[in-house]
Amino acid sequence: MKRLSLKLALTSVLLLSGPADSFDIEHVPLFLSNQVDPNLILTLDDSGSMRRAYVPEICGDSSDCAALDNRWAKSAHGNGLYYNPKVLYSAPVGADRKTLSTGFNAAWRNGYYRAGPVFDIKVDLSSHYRPTAGLDMAGLSSCAAGGGGDGRNECYMGHFTGQYSERETSGPLLGSKSSENFHYLDIANFINVDGSAAGIDPGSNLISVTIDGVLFSGDGTFDRDSCNPSVQPVDGRYRSRLIDSNTLRLCFNDNYTYDGKTVVVRLKGSALGEGEAPNTSGGVPAYYYVFDASKTGCTDPMVQKKNDSCYRYVRVSATSGPNGSDERQNFANWYSFYRTRNLATQGSASLAFADLSPRIRLAWQALNTCHDKVGDNLVTPNCWGWQGQGTKFGSNAMQEFGDSTSTHRKNFYDWLFRLPTSGGTPLRQAMSRAGMYFRDTTTVNSPYANSPGVAGSGQASCRRKYHALMTDGIWNDEKAFNDTDDNNGQKLPDGNDYKNSADYAQIYADPTPHTLADMAFYYWLTDLAPSLSDKLSPITAARIAAIHASKPTAQSTANGTTKKTSRRSV
Repeated sequence: MKRLSLKLALTSVLLLSGPADSFDIEHVPLFLSNQVDPNLILTLDDSGSMRRAYVPEICGDSSDCAALDNRWAKSAHGNGLYYNPKVLYSAPVGADRKTLSTGFNAAWRNGYYRAGPVFDIKVDLSSHYRPTAGLDMAGLSSCAAGGGGDGRNECYMGHFTGQYSERETSGPLLGSKSSENFHYLDIANFINVDGSAAGIDPGSNLISVTIDGVLFSGDGTFDRDSCNPSVQPVDGRYRSRLIDSNTLRLCFNDNYTYDGKTVVVRLKGSALGEGEAPNTSGGVPAYYYVFDASKTGCTDPMVQKKNDSCYRYVRVSATSGPNGSDERQNFANWYSFYRTRNLATQGSASLAFADLSPRIRLAWQALNTCHDKVGDNLVTPNCWGWQGQGTKFGSNAMQEFGDSTSTHRKNFYDWLFRLPTSGGTPLRQAMSRAGMYFRDTTTVNSPYANSPGVAGSGQASCRRKYHALMTDGIWNDEKAFNDTDDNNGQKLPDGNDYKNSADYAQIYADPTPHTLADMAFYYWLTDLAPSLSDKLSPITAARIAAIHASKPTAQSTANGTTKKTSRRSV
């Protein structure tokens, strides 16, 4: 079985909302022979939901809940962010393009930050693995899932202990009125699943007893292993006794009509598979689950997605991977670099931008941090991350990305590896900041300057500009915007009137106002720098079907899919 490369998959999710060939940053306009390098703004989601280690939104507005204790939550089938043995988790790279490392027996809790007093301690995944529910480098106040937390930064899913399953056993009544043991039935392989058994009492592990379809009720326990003829239960009742640790005896009275009758007994049985953790919390060997359609009642993987009985436990080992391969390093890479939304964003961005041309001009921001909060502008002289504004990573203004020795590249990676997980999801505000920055033709940091940051360096009027936005959820800010993508009569760049009923318009047009699609359409349609000559080749109506390439807003959504900004659900 071939594995999907996460480097390829996540790079596509990060930078594209359409097919891979639709995000083609053109260095050379058709009418020019010299190269004019494009501008790219990257916006990343740093909202509180990014701390979560699952998709879709299993826990509503909370970051963890009891539902995460199920088997399916520790499977890529039920939780799209959990370890998937079919995916190759490529190790990310730093600004110097050197690969970050981790190991199965010594895995970093956060592969992008390895300082004490907490995150310098490595985890031995062969014995101390705990599945993450949420990770917040700035701190978590409480944990709701059964796995508890570390008291500072991480909440854990509970290991599936199964609560209990039901099993049925049956057999003919033994004994008779003439024997020392009146009618009785011995049940082998009794298990104290719920912990209620005590001494001779099986507790609530015994669910029901029927004879000929008639339900019998319990009448306490017997005073000795053999069924005492002097203390018989009345008709319709039984008494029970554990005669050893795993044998339960049921005693009935000497009613002759019971002779040879078949008794059907339902008991709680262990729902744990071989190797599963016996307790909901604590460190165990690393594991995952796979959906097994061969199990009874599990033929429909979608209908049965949350049926714990349909999942098979896999302990990560030297032979547990596809075709008996060693998947320990792959699991370690996932654990250290991809197990939460935030970590996965950092990993995918690090790989995507490692291959970015050093001549691409890059600016960046986050939804809640790394921008000018006073004026709500994109450019700030000092970006910051989850460590707060006391730790700064330089300016985010447009500059050539540069090679592995570039200060601008280093500032970007330093910020990327400290991406916070706190706050709301003001997507429209962030897109507005990007649009306003592309209007700037006068300041020293103008994105049109030939040498941004250098006064008087001149401006190129044929420089293309792009904005890539990565988010996991629906916006929740108050930024209003007109229903631009549904208004007929607007002039397209080729001079034709826009028609919302045309085939080319369907990637955007809908009657819902204030969406990201409205904003993307507006910024594509509008001349953001009217003081500059119009020397860009127009994108004609025939190319509008690929218009999102100029404003790619990738949404790694909470339901585990990637959506275009042209839909209301964004």
